[in-house]
Amino acid sequence: MSEQKVEDVYFTEMELHCIVRHIQLNRHKSASPCYYCKYAFECIKIIENIKEKQLPCAALPLVTVSHKIEEAIEISPFSMDEESEEYSLEVLKGSWIANYPELLEKLKNVSIEEQVKILTALDITKYKS
Repeated sequence: MSEQKVEDVYFTEMELHCIVRHIQLNRHKSASPCYYCKYAFECIKIIENIKEKQLPCAALPLVTVSHKIEEAIEISPFSMDEESEEYSLEVLKGSWIANYPELLEKLKNVSIEEQVKILTALDITKYKS
């Protein structure tokens, strides 16, 4: 695995906590990672300010983190399928699956859960070049 240096991408301590809490949410399937975060009360204030002033959610740490990651590696961690309004998986640049359009077609327009089932059922080692 090669390393990629991404220059000039900095995260605040609050943003790093946000990243870790959301990773934990995914790993442990907890109700809300924000309730357990060191910065929960600061985020509540941000959310209240957004609601009160009817601002876009861009000030939320998770949104800020998402934009920073997307700028650095050109992949959005939180892609939304506009039709279904569900999160979708983007094919990462350089992913092995990008070389198999027929397989990508099978994964098109199915939920993430269904994509995982399809990929888990495959012997993906046969695709390795």
